[in-house]
Amino acid sequence: GWSRLETPKTPSTEVTSWVGLAGLLSLHRPDIWGTSQEEAKRMVQDVYKEVTRRQTKTGGWSTFQNFDASQSLNVGAYASVMALVFLLQVENGDAKWVVSNESKLKEQIRRGLEWILATYNGDIEGWEEIRGEGLNHELTTYNLLLLTQAKRQGFEYIKDRPEYKKARLVWLKKRNKETSDGPTHSMIKQEQYVSEGNTQDTRLEIYAVKLMRYPWFFLLATVLGDDSSLPEEERN
Repeated sequence: GWSRLETPKTPSTEVTSWVGLAGLLSLHRPDIWGTSQEEAKRMVQDVYKEVTRRQTKTGGWSTFQNFDASQSLNVGAYASVMALVFLLQVENGDAKWVVSNESKLKEQIRRGLEWILATYNGDIEGWEEIRGEGLNHELTTYNLLLLTQAKRQGFEYIKDRPEYKKARLVWLKKRNKETSDGPTHSMIKQEQYVSEGNTQDTRLEIYAVKLMRYPWFFLLATVLGDDSSLPEEERN
């Protein structure tokens, strides 16, 4: 996998997923890779293998790979979003060459989407990084955008899930206020206990991420506005 500069020896799910996403999209431009197209494809396939291998039993993803199965519940909000963004891009369109088992890919996406839906908190009408921490507007926007894209790609059961319907309706009601009030980003810690190999020793890693409100806020507003399956009052 790939890592960020602060943790060069510890590949992260987020950076690895971004590399795979960039690789997939760049392959639509033959002039970018030239004679190295096959090398780029192998890189994307390596990312796919790594991202799918990192999915935890919960259906979500952790930032850092755990070798101790007992630590598999350390799941990161942004790590799961980015892993699913990459896998949805693989599943969509002409990128099927990346996978050998398409049904397995769809099942992994479905499990990831179920984790996103399961972490919805009806009391705050959205998502938070840690239960009891309070609504995170940016994380809610990211998750709604992800779920909406999955629905458009054929995971149509999403549209009937009460978590998605409620979160979407509340987000749309608040969108005009959100454009002018409050900060333009939020921070999440993504704390995770990591164990190496067969050792019983663990260390606490914090992979802080700044979630930006824009351009994702406007992208979600556009996507929902163009969704003909939604009631007219929600699209306007």
